[in-house]
Amino acid sequence: MDLENKELILEAIKKGNRVQDPLMSVEKLLSYVGAEKYAPTCCNRIRFAKLVDENHIIQINPSNLHMDFEGFKKCQEILNGYMEPEMYQQISEYFESADSVTRSLNNILFHLRNSSKQDLRKIYQEASETESLNGKCYPPVIISEELKSRRLFRKEYLEIKLILKTCFAAIWYYHQFKGLPTLAREALSLSKLKVWQYDGGPYFWALFRFQMKHRKYKNPKKLGREDLKRYVFLGVKAFGKECLKNRDHSKIKSMERINWLYERSHSIMTAIGLLTPRELMQMFPVKKDYGGEKGGYKDYFWVMEKLGKLLPDKPIGSAQNAADLLWDYVNSDIEYFFMMWIHSVDDLSTYCNNDKPFKAFYSRRDREVAINE
Repeated sequence: MDLENKELILEAIKKGNRVQDPLMSVEKLLSYVGAEKYAPTCCNRIRFAKLVDENHIIQINPSNLHMDFEGFKKCQEILNGYMEPEMYQQISEYFESADSVTRSLNNILFHLRNSSKQDLRKIYQEASETESLNGKCYPPVIISEELKSRRLFRKEYLEIKLILKTCFAAIWYYHQFKGLPTLAREALSLSKLKVWQYDGGPYFWALFRFQMKHRKYKNPKKLGREDLKRYVFLGVKAFGKECLKNRDHSKIKSMERINWLYERSHSIMTAIGLLTPRELMQMFPVKKDYGGEKGGYKDYFWVMEKLGKLLPDKPIGSAQNAADLLWDYVNSDIEYFFMMWIHSVDDLSTYCNNDKPFKAFYSRRDREVAINE
């Protein structure tokens, strides 16, 4: 690990956030082809196209926009009007390389933060005894800093420090107390860099608004019957076909994204388990396809046979029971959702070294095959 990357990780551990995704301004992008004077016009076109989402494309000042790699790809059609496709491809490769480095660093942070103190001490001892790391261990100073960050009240100290820093900045720069409440509210949510940002569609933001309205009910079991149905409907839509369109195709997978997607989809799977089979069929009717026996695939009769083994007005059960049912369910929305859930389970096992959900699901499939044989 080179010195620059080590410093970035140490700074992220001390501040309790993540390594910032590389950003590039439109003006700087166009300067590579000598077209920086057209930056204001290009920014206006991006705004008129409603691509500024304050996530991947950010307006830091009125005359310029900044974007990360995802935002850069969104603006491809507009940027190609100011540069040759070959130059766009070169910048894209450079941008992707920088983005991959950032993903790798954030994956290291994710691994450290999800390791127990006991595991960190073992890694620290191994790293201290090895003079040449050869990429097999983290530098001891990084592990030491992570252990320090686990001290009592460390998280609260960082939150208070950030809030005070933001409030003092409001007083210093604006010299008006009326600007203080807005910035204080912004400080309470801490830095945007602390969590991975998801670029969702309309159903995702509808789900987000629903969760904010019912944020006191963190557990789906506490929701009322109608609210539970709304939560399941929005969740299946948001983390089904809509989520599949935004699936990550990068060479280096983001552990933050994988873990985040699994937690959200698992919460929805838990909520599905609270529904009755009758309610599930009313919300997501079984597809009227009757040729499964001849074609050798699951059809309407197959699903009804599986549903016939359950009591129609009794909750399906646990999240694992819900997954077992969705494995056999034939409905396009449910199939897309289940596909994303099983992808997140597989990725969690492959990249995050957490194979409990993987084993829990596939062990039931193995037993099912053994019984059928």
